[in-house]
Amino acid sequence: MKVDTIINEIQAGQTDAFQEIVREYQRDVWQVVVAVWRALGPQPQSLAVVEDLAQQVFVDAFIHLEQFQRGSDFRAWIKTIARNRVRQEVRSRSREQQRVLVYAQHLEQRLLDDGRASSHEEEFREALEQCTEELTDRAARIIRQRYEESLTFEQIAVQEASTANAVRKLFARALLNLKECIQTRLAQA
Repeated sequence: MKVDTIINEIQAGQTDAFQEIVREYQRDVWQVVVAVWRALGPQPQSLAVVEDLAQQVFVDAFIHLEQFQRGSDFRAWIKTIARNRVRQEVRSRSREQQRVLVYAQHLEQRLLDDGRASSHEEEFREALEQCTEELTDRAARIIRQRYEESLTFEQIAVQEASTANAVRKLFARALLNLKECIQTRLAQA
């Protein structure tokens, strides 16, 4: 049966007639898919990749059947579809691999940054502990009450038998001393 006749039947609603086209050109499509894939991309990981591409070529041909010029070489037309489908797949996989590579590099950089941040946090924590030990007992106690126990200045004043204003001033001086001490220690590290 001639291809033009089969195409007429398909367009008339007898879609089962497309099976004849698949049987007739399946070998040609497979050969093109494998050859172009080998030339442009990696070796197919499995027979399933080639099968999927070949099936997609026939789907593309069916969808665009009205674009085939009657009287032309159908074999050349479907081989062109096969080459284009494989090229498109190789480009798509290449873009995907590029995105994966960029993402992997991003993650690697982020892990390095997290490692540096973690190291910096540890250095800061050590400097804070050492500098807190250098404060007077009263100043260190007020810092702990404010930050660790979350007490207000009024509550601290009651415990320290002092005024809230005096506690605020001592707290501010202690923070300033801590800041200067920590900066000095981190600069030396």
